[in-house]
Amino acid sequence: MAGKAVSMTGMMTWARRLLENQNMLCAVAIVVLWSVLAYKDIDTYIEVVGDTTNNAKNIALAVEQHVDAVLSGADEDLKYARDSYFLGEKDAQVAYQHLKSTHSSFERFTVINSEGIMIMSSFLTKLPTQSFSERDYFKALKNSTADIPYVSKNLKSFLSGKEIFLLARALRDDRGKFLGVVTMSFDPQVMSGIAANIDLGDKGLIALVGFDGFERFRIVSGQEKEVAEAAGILDKLRGNDTGWVYSKNCPIDGTARYIAWKRVGSFPLAVTVGIAKDAALSEFWRTVMYDVIVALCLSIAMLLFSNALRAKQQNLVRAIELAEEGNRAKSEFIANMSHEIRTPLNAIVGFTQIMVERKEYSDKFANHVLSASRHLLELVTNVIEMARATSGSLRLSCEKVLLKDVVQECSDISALIREDKNISFDACVSSDLTCMADRVYLKLALINIITNAVKFTPIGGSIKITATQSDEGKVNIAVSDSGIGMSSDDIKIALTPFGQVSNGNSKEYGGAGLGLPLTKRIIEAQGGMLSIRSEIGNGTVVMVRLPG
Repeated sequence: MAGKAVSMTGMMTWARRLLENQNMLCAVAIVVLWSVLAYKDIDTYIEVVGDTTNNAKNIALAVEQHVDAVLSGADEDLKYARDSYFLGEKDAQVAYQHLKSTHSSFERFTVINSEGIMIMSSFLTKLPTQSFSERDYFKALKNSTADIPYVSKNLKSFLSGKEIFLLARALRDDRGKFLGVVTMSFDPQVMSGIAANIDLGDKGLIALVGFDGFERFRIVSGQEKEVAEAAGILDKLRGNDTGWVYSKNCPIDGTARYIAWKRVGSFPLAVTVGIAKDAALSEFWRTVMYDVIVALCLSIAMLLFSNALRAKQQNLVRAIELAEEGNRAKSEFIANMSHEIRTPLNAIVGFTQIMVERKEYSDKFANHVLSASRHLLELVTNVIEMARATSGSLRLSCEKVLLKDVVQECSDISALIREDKNISFDACVSSDLTCMADRVYLKLALINIITNAVKFTPIGGSIKITATQSDEGKVNIAVSDSGIGMSSDDIKIALTPFGQVSNGNSKEYGGAGLGLPLTKRIIEAQGGMLSIRSEIGNGTVVMVRLPG
């Protein structure tokens, strides 16, 4: 028994610890799940941003190489046009016309002298008289000694009305004296054509930006757009020939983009490529949403599994507690039964021995032997019937039973023990009242109730039994006494197998703790119900309800 008790205690400890740690284990599992997915998504985000910027850099490099090739070729033609000026006006005009016929992108060549007056043109027969000395390109080339081309802002063409920009170089003699400028009109679409065929997704941007802060062309989502000022990224363009930056509000149109740039050769221009953040991360956000849905589903599944497991663990704890209670009850039962059975057996053995040795006491002690034998039989019967009721093997034969006869038999059987305590007994049962029950087991149940009432009623007390029929046809039997009564907690104990209100081996009232639990199971097996109403010091009423 000790080994079983230790094993049961260990199981209880294990079950309680598992139950206490269940919530923590579930929380840890959910945190780990979300942490793993968060780490995965962060790593994916970094990878996507890296791929996007590398893609933008590669596109910027490809477009830069195209623009550089176009501008470098145009600059070589511009140098040729500049050098032709020194051959004389006639030869220069022939050279300009030749260049214009072989390069459709070049609209015109002009030569402006040091005073800002146009002195030669490939497209005008009558030269304008106004001065060009205040033009940006004229002042920039006049004030600079560097032999580099100047790229103007976009202008409106006098001939076609289309947008053009000028590529200009200074005219200087052998001593470096400023003689004027030679200019070439240039169509931006020659450079933007390749950019228009590159798919950068929604709001993808390719632009050619000058170091003066103005665009020469701008392609958004494959469509050419009106050029604008882009001074917001000039510092980065001037500081590095190549690079990338994330712009939350792109200075060109306010769209959030990853922008890469590449300077165009030695020209004061840079190709900028912008991939919209929303387009770049659209697939990533779909993956994140999928991960969130999966994580939520798994979290809910874990919570449901945890709750189900917790319920099973709670059931396990309750089962172990019940097993412990049963184990304690059986231990108490064995201890109590050893006392209860030993008492009548000792009486039987003692009185029988006296009767054998001294014949004159045979008649005197025969009744004591009979009483002790009946008490022992009652104990054994209750144990057997309790075992049957617990295992569900009670064999009932329900029939119409006349209650008055059953109550009278119970009164006769309990008369001897009532007379010993001078307890009065009053039965109020209609002579024709019947109920559906097994006669033998009904009598056993009522005898147990009456015996229990006699046991806990002091000398000179009273017991009353009444039986009535309800409007629904049910039969209500009430056994009331003027005994010591019970509390609500005591009632629960009294209805528990082997439970005794006065605990311990030495008790004022004897008994194995089987009478009321057995009675309750017998009544319920017959389709009835048993309840108890009691107060300490005010007696007890046991109520039985049976089918009519």
